[in-house]
Amino acid sequence: MRLIIKLLILSLLFVFLAAGFPGTVNARHKNDANHMSHVEHNAGLSKLTDTLHPADTLQINDTLQLNGTLHPGDTLQINDTLQLNGTLHPGDTLQINDTLQLNGTLHPGDTLQINDTIPAKDVAPDEEIAEEPRPSYWAKGLHTAANFSQISLSNWTTGGQNSVSLTSFLNAFINYKTPDDRFTWENSLDLGYGLINQEHRRTVKSDDKIDFSTKFGRRASETWSYSTLLNFRTQFAPGFKSPGDTLKISNFMAPGYLNLSFGMNHQLDQHITLYMSPLAGRIVYLWDEELDGSFGVEAGENKRYEFGGFIRVQFRANLMDNISVNSKLELFSNYLDKPKNFDVNAEARITMQITRFIAANILLQAVYNENARVKLADGTELGPRLQLKQVFGLGFSYRF
Repeated sequence: MRLIIKLLILSLLFVFLAAGFPGTVNARHKNDANHMSHVEHNAGLSKLTDTLHPADTLQINDTLQLNGTLHPGDTLQINDTLQLNGTLHPGDTLQINDTLQLNGTLHPGDTLQINDTIPAKDVAPDEEIAEEPRPSYWAKGLHTAANFSQISLSNWTTGGQNSVSLTSFLNAFINYKTPDDRFTWENSLDLGYGLINQEHRRTVKSDDKIDFSTKFGRRASETWSYSTLLNFRTQFAPGFKSPGDTLKISNFMAPGYLNLSFGMNHQLDQHITLYMSPLAGRIVYLWDEELDGSFGVEAGENKRYEFGGFIRVQFRANLMDNISVNSKLELFSNYLDKPKNFDVNAEARITMQITRFIAANILLQAVYNENARVKLADGTELGPRLQLKQVFGLGFSYRF
C-alpha cells in the first residue's frame, strides 16, 4: 500500500513539473510566453493591451501604446519615447515609481524625461522644436559701392572732352566683446580707389586709400577702458599731380604710416567715441627712391621714427532711416619735432540709400601734415598746406 502511495506522489510531482509549477523553469517560460502574447512587434512599435508589470523596464527609444496602468516600481529610462492611449494633463510631472492612469493620447514624438513636466501644448508628429539661438559676441558689417560716369562728345561746338571715370570704396568692420563686457576687440578696414581717363591723356587715379585699424580694450568703468590702438595707412598705386605729369608724388608705402599707441577710450554716448593716448609711436615709410627726401624722411633713408601724443574722435549715426554719417578726426603731435604743430586727418562719409542697391555717397577729407610739402605744377615748393578732397558718387551700393 505504501509503495502505491509513493508511486502516486511521484506521478503527481512529475505531472506538476511537466505542466509548469509556479517557480520552475518551465513555468517562467510559460509566463513569459503569456506576457509576450499581449505584445505585438511591428517596426519597433510595442502595443501593450495589458498591465506593465512591476519591475518591467522600458528600453531607451521604445515606443509604447499603453491601455492600462503603470504600476509603482516600474522604471522609465531617460529619453524613453511613449505613445500613450491616455492623457497626461499639462503640468503633470512623471516621477520614478509613479503610477500612471492613462485616459487620453500623448502624441507620437513626445519624449518623457525623468522628472520632466509635460508641456501644455502638444507636439505634432515629426515636428522639430527650434532651439533658442546662442548669443553671439561678434558684430560684423560691410558697405561697398561703385560709381561710374562717362562722357562722350561728337562735333560738340561748345567744347568738352570725352572721359570715363570709376570710383569705388569698401568699409568693413568686425568686433568682438566678451560675455561679461570686460574685453573688446574692434577691427575696421577702409579701402577706396578711383580712375579717370580723358581723351588723349593717360588714365590716372582720382582716389586711393588703404586704412586699417585694430583696437583692443579692457573695461575700467562703465564708459572708460584701457586701450591699445594699431593703425596703418597708405595707398595702392603711384600718384601724379595731373594726367600729363610723369613725376610721381606718391606710391604704395610712399608714404606709409604705422601708428601704435596706448591710452584710454571713452564712450561718450552711442554715437561718439573718444580715444586719447599720451604714448604714441609712429613710423613713416618711404619705399620709393624717386620720392627720396619727401614726407619728412631724411634723404637716403626709407623710414622716419616719431614719438608723441595721439587723439581720435569718431562719430557714427543715422540721421534718417536712409541717411547715415560716419566721420573721424585724428590729431598727432610729435614730441621730438615741433610738438606744438599737429598733423590732422579729418574724414566724413555721408551715405543716402535710395533703393536697396542704389545709393549716393559724399566723401569729405581734410589733411594737414607738417612734413608734407605742397608743390606747384612748375615745381615750386610751398611747404605744408591744408589738403582738401571731395568725392561725390551715385551708383551701385551693397551693405550687410
